[in-house]
Amino acid sequence: MRKVIRIAVAAAVAALATVSLGSSHVFAACAGGPLGPAGSAPVSSTVAFVGTVTATDHNGRTATVHVEDIWRGGNLPAEVTVNGSPDLNAAATDVDRHYQVGSRYLFMPSGTGQPFDDNACSGTVQYTSAEAQQRPASARTVAAPLTVSSSTPGIAAAAAGILALVAVALALVWRARRTA
Repeated sequence: MRKVIRIAVAAAVAALATVSLGSSHVFAACAGGPLGPAGSAPVSSTVAFVGTVTATDHNGRTATVHVEDIWRGGNLPAEVTVNGSPDLNAAATDVDRHYQVGSRYLFMPSGTGQPFDDNACSGTVQYTSAEAQQRPASARTVAAPLTVSSSTPGIAAAAAGILALVAVALALVWRARRTA
């Protein structure tokens, strides 16, 4: 009985850890961490733009982005591709950036052309009110922001997974008590 409870608790903790760490990045390979702190204007990137991720590929490491606002650099089309890994053929690297469909970012990739190269060491951040306050006067609007439902697919999938694990854990505990 105690073994079943320990397994159920371990599964729930693992699920929560996976969800909470899913959007974080490992900066081990980045000299000094990511470039440019959140809320600061882009200073190290020749291109900076705000956009919403409409689709992902390569386990979330490649994003199709609806470009809304150009902060730095030349003109961009309304849709661009951003690669968040230096090696998309690898299973993973220690600097991979994972994008969430429906999330809005201030992208600060390297290079000037498509597909843009990005990773966990760049200054790319999720777009928040702090970043909005840093919008340069010279920024140019490309397209209207996308309307995103209150429940993005990534959050809904994570919540469904956690609920499923909790249900399985409760069923195991109930079964163990019933047979004891």
